[in-house]
Amino acid sequence: MESKLDNFKWLSEPAAQQWLTKLSAVDGEVPMGMRKKMRDALGAERAVLVSQQVELRQRAKVKFEKGNDMLFTKRGLEQSTDEHIALYKSHQIPEECRVADLCCGIGGDLIRLAKRHSAAGFDLDPVMCHIAAHNCGVYGVSVSVRELDVTADPNELAEFYF
Repeated sequence: MESKLDNFKWLSEPAAQQWLTKLSAVDGEVPMGMRKKMRDALGAERAVLVSQQVELRQRAKVKFEKGNDMLFTKRGLEQSTDEHIALYKSHQIPEECRVADLCCGIGGDLIRLAKRHSAAGFDLDPVMCHIAAHNCGVYGVSVSVRELDVTADPNELAEFYF
């Protein structure tokens, strides 16, 4: 059985992207017939994950211009900063600062911070780290995202503005 992280890494691969592209035209829930085809081809766990991504991507269009190419969890989408607010926030920090996005989640703020600053993302959840890195890539920004308990050793973050 694949781990949750393995399944989210798989979502970034071409095999999963083919399914996500095929289903991107679906409005609302993925039809039952298509769900069965996915279960047969991908297994139950990955079929559910693809279906969830399709539904989350539809909801994400309100927050993200490129939401149809991003990865999400339900909680991650709900808690993410939309790109307009993230842009405003990134302009509040002097450009020369190296910025740490602590508990970066899916990368809503990190995307805009990394476009304007030298930035890095940190999150305790390895799935969120993968999703944030993927989503930054969708927006064409290369950024370091690391799994880290930000409360454990504050010295690890001494170089950053946060």
